[in-house]
Amino acid sequence: MSGRIRRAHIRQWWINQRIRQQILFSLLLVAILGIGSIGGISYRISRNTVERNFRMSHAATLKNSGKVLDMNLNPMIEVIRSFLNDQDFKKVLLSQTDNGKRSFTMAEQRVLKGVAERLTKQESRVNYVAFIDLYGHYYLLSNINRGSYDFFQYYEEHDFLATEWSRAAREAGGREVFFGDSVLGGLYEEGLSLVKYLNNPVNNEPMGYIVVDLSLSVLERSFVTGNEGYATNVYMVVDEKRDCQLVFAPEDIAHPDELAEAFRNRDSQKKYIFTSVHNETTGWELVNVIERNELSTDSKLIRNTVFFCGGFLVVLSGFLAM
Repeated sequence: MSGRIRRAHIRQWWINQRIRQQILFSLLLVAILGIGSIGGISYRISRNTVERNFRMSHAATLKNSGKVLDMNLNPMIEVIRSFLNDQDFKKVLLSQTDNGKRSFTMAEQRVLKGVAERLTKQESRVNYVAFIDLYGHYYLLSNINRGSYDFFQYYEEHDFLATEWSRAAREAGGREVFFGDSVLGGLYEEGLSLVKYLNNPVNNEPMGYIVVDLSLSVLERSFVTGNEGYATNVYMVVDEKRDCQLVFAPEDIAHPDELAEAFRNRDSQKKYIFTSVHNETTGWELVNVIERNELSTDSKLIRNTVFFCGGFLVVLSGFLAM
């Protein structure tokens, strides 16, 4: 009822105005609506253009970062594959039986150490190299002078065949599998892991496993970035196959879990803008993220300028027409 009374009062007020005032108010109303539409449209066009250009620029950056990551990882992968052509190495793994022991003989350990050092002496970013045969015999070479004792103690009580990484390696059938954390039990270094199921190249029969624990600097130094001037601009690595596990992010970000959750729901969330490129070597996503509000600052300035200038002209026109 009050709505009808209000509309009636407005209608009566409008009828009581002179024709000149009605024309003036009509023009002002049209001008206000027009300015509002222009401001809103210019904001959306500007924001969409900025976001599109930002994504295109960072997609190129992420592709280059992926190439750098491949350059860092491929030499390690080639060295690991070359192990399969080492006759002494294959002899150690193939000669084992289920003798109830966990360790290789001293002579076998010397062979395995020589093989592992071909990788550790070439790559300073390798923390550990572990060889495990099909009967539970273990060997670990530490490249950082710690961790060996805890490793052997751990596997005295745990079966590696029940772990996720060993299942994933078997399912991959000899292809390298990457994990975003250190999968070896008893080791507490932050890092990522390369796991490979070792098949005999002669007859494709399985021989065992190799696990290489890598420093996170492999990822950190792969990103090709500069000072872009954005406070919320972040580069990170995400493993979508493992529920968008956050593999790598800068240490100084305050809310890594929130970013990982937002990436998982990136099609529905509105707070962040994500750009991602798939890396075939690791199977991970190289990701750039920035808060939408920060990126749209210039677009909001354009919108507000349109509103201010338009509003000023409307007020000035109304004043001159009075």
